[in-house]
Amino acid sequence: MALKVSASNTLQTDSEYGQPGVKCAIILIYVYTAINIKNVSETEVTCSNCQACCCRLEVMIITDTGVPDEHIALDKWGGNTMLRLEDGWCSALDRETFMCSIYENRPWVCREFEMDSYECHNEREVQVVASR
Repeated sequence: MALKVSASNTLQTDSEYGQPGVKCAIILIYVYTAINIKNVSETEVTCSNCQACCCRLEVMIITDTGVPDEHIALDKWGGNTMLRLEDGWCSALDRETFMCSIYENRPWVCREFEMDSYECHNEREVQVVASR
């Protein structure tokens, strides 16, 4: 069977199965294949855009990970916390790189605080509101 598509999107057949010149409507069937693609939002937090907002939180030292004494403070209840300086930032934060200067010995709480987690995004929002 010979099929011809005209400029008006009609199909003409020339065969023993149909009459020559009979016009039929073209039916287009689209097949979609699902492709799993990670939806990377513009607000994804990575090492390149982290603003170290978590380094303004009070961090209790509840296990011995080797935090140097010069970065330890006592809270009003006598518990060990990470020392925060007058500007509110953790004393272990390198102010130029916004990276932890004691990363290998950082407290357990810091190890468990996941970058790009709900808590991370929440702290970033709090910092934005506080800076207004």
